[in-house]
Amino acid sequence: RGGGLAANLGTKDLAGKLIRKVWNENDTKVATKALTLLCKILKNVAKDPSKEKFRKLKMSVLDSRLGSVTGGPELLANVGFAPNAEKTHYVMPADAVQKLSDVIAKIEARVGSTTTTAPKPKPNPT
Repeated sequence: RGGGLAANLGTKDLAGKLIRKVWNENDTKVATKALTLLCKILKNVAKDPSKEKFRKLKMSVLDSRLGSVTGGPELLANVGFAPNAEKTHYVMPADAVQKLSDVIAKIEARVGSTTTTAPKPKPNPT
């Protein structure tokens, strides 16, 4: 039987399973930061899918932010990003954009309002 990530997690709602994997298998701060970053990237792509700059991300930058996050690289691939031939950028084809709203909603549901609002300031102890 073939192995691989899809075989281990099943193919139905793989994005949801990968989001849960990122959330459950990393420190909360790391998971929140990674999912918030991915959500921001996906929102930019969904907002203007014709702009290649939103669908083309430097591998070195993204690998430094998501590469060590358990489930991060798999989630990035699941939403449609793949290395270009030169292995310098992750690129999302324009036809992968239609499923982003569902993934964005799942990420926002997992991390709460942290993807849409600034954190509340901590009260000063007096």
